Amino acid sequence: MKVNALPKFILLLSVLFFVSCDKEEDFVDPDGYEGVDSRLWYFLDAFEQEAKSRGISVDLRASGLTGRIANIDGLRVAGGCNFHGSAPNEIILDTTFWSTLSFMQREMIVFHELGHCVLYREHREGAGVAGLCISIMRSGLESCQDGYSETTREAYLDELFNPEFANEITP
Repeated sequence: MKVNALPKFILLLSVLFFVSCDKEEDFVDPDGYEGVDSRLWYFLDAFEQEAKSRGISVDLRASGLTGRIANIDGLRVAGGCNFHGSAPNEIILDTTFWSTLSFMQREMIVFHELGHCVLYREHREGAGVAGLCISIMRSGLESCQDGYSETTREAYLDELFNPEFANEITP
């Protein structure tokens, strides 16, 4: 007896078509952040945990923070934090810049923008040992070198969450 596989194949393709047509935006992860690109969720969770480990309470879901990765006009602009306008309390990261970053660099840039939007930090310039930047809150206009790595991460995050530098910006 010869079985015609064509109807089964068509059924399989139909099911795959309808499943694959679900829009990613329609998927709601109960642990996600509404209004935030899912590529940023890990970094937001990590930011909250790092704040908590230093005795600082941060609830990014309750804050109404939004975030996206999109094209930003302007030379050498990696990201930004909007306080006012049509999208207040929003971080935006440049698509082209984001695509070139390592995991650690992505964490640093997200934490930098959250430093503005959540901790209300200004830029902090200066170079320390061996010309390394003293803060991830630097503007990028000075000649210090980024030193954010696995070995320096804790020190940079201690500086980021240092209450001495919080609330420098009035949103």
